[in-house]
Amino acid sequence: MSSNFRSDIRFIKLALELAKRHIGQTGDNPSVGCVIVKKDRIIGRGVTGQGGQPHAEMEALTNAKESCKGATMFVTLEPCSHFGKTPPCVDKIIAAQISRIVCPLIDPDPRVSGTGFEKLKGANIEVDVIPIAREWAEDVARGFISRLVKDRPFVTVKLAMSIDGKIATESGDSKWITNKFARAHSHLLRVKNDAILVGTNTFLKDNPELTARGTFERYCNPLRIFLDQHLKIFPSDAMLKNLTNSPAMIVCGINPNLNNLKIWRDSGVEILKVTSSDRGIKLTKLFENLAKKGLNSVLVEGGGTLVQSLLLARLIDELIVHRSGLILGSNGIPSVYEFEKMSQEIGVFPRMKLQSVNKYDDNIETIWKPEK
Repeated sequence: MSSNFRSDIRFIKLALELAKRHIGQTGDNPSVGCVIVKKDRIIGRGVTGQGGQPHAEMEALTNAKESCKGATMFVTLEPCSHFGKTPPCVDKIIAAQISRIVCPLIDPDPRVSGTGFEKLKGANIEVDVIPIAREWAEDVARGFISRLVKDRPFVTVKLAMSIDGKIATESGDSKWITNKFARAHSHLLRVKNDAILVGTNTFLKDNPELTARGTFERYCNPLRIFLDQHLKIFPSDAMLKNLTNSPAMIVCGINPNLNNLKIWRDSGVEILKVTSSDRGIKLTKLFENLAKKGLNSVLVEGGGTLVQSLLLARLIDELIVHRSGLILGSNGIPSVYEFEKMSQEIGVFPRMKLQSVNKYDDNIETIWKPEK
């Protein structure tokens, strides 16, 4: 491995670490990291700003400590070449006389999709795509890629459970199954996603705030999405206060309770009607609608019925399980409800592949992805 290649890997990894800082905070844009290097020294760095502006490349060029002429730019996603909310980044890169671009990922946006690289090459700027870093860059931009390629957000399910797989006692009490360190990590997950989704039972029993607290309060909160197919939940004062304190949306079916619908709408709460059946809201249609709204990622925080539906529909991209040493017994509420009308052969059930294990004091976090 040459020293130049090792250097490229080091700097693109730095750019990726920068990009990770603003995941979930950049609106419908991906979080991109950028590092400008000259004579093996970093002279500028940038990350996509909150709400998507400025772009990382513009931030890095603006913050450069000296002339960028002849420098190399390491950026985690192909620079844009179209007029959108901002002018094309490629024009500014060319004007700055950058001599080389190192970037592992073509932008899946059809407005770009290779044209950024072509324009840079047309200006005699060397473009190097390092294949080894492509998977890393795809992971950072996975929500953006999912929305553009699959027409739905990247879906992460987070479950907090006892050692025997229960998410609450028989009465519904779940505070607190996991420890303060696991709960703090849950707040980090919230700010790294564009929206957070809970099912009807969780909405009714807990009226959860679903906001990021503690050290993450300074970040933008995700859009809170509550499922209630028939709008059967009466909008109490406590619920109205909760849903109007921070951006929220209620998702219902085509024929909801009209009295409750009027109260929610008169209070300024957004209502999204989605095709439904006697088995519930069609989740594929819900996620298609959320993608059209520019949401790249959704975090699901239960409960068991919703998780079961997502598993059956094969809509889970990542499953995060926080497990404590508490034992609730067989009468506790299960993390995933019963799969009905399925063969009892083991091969037909959903199967996940373990990605990583982390320890938070006496709690364990396991991260899983569907087997392909």
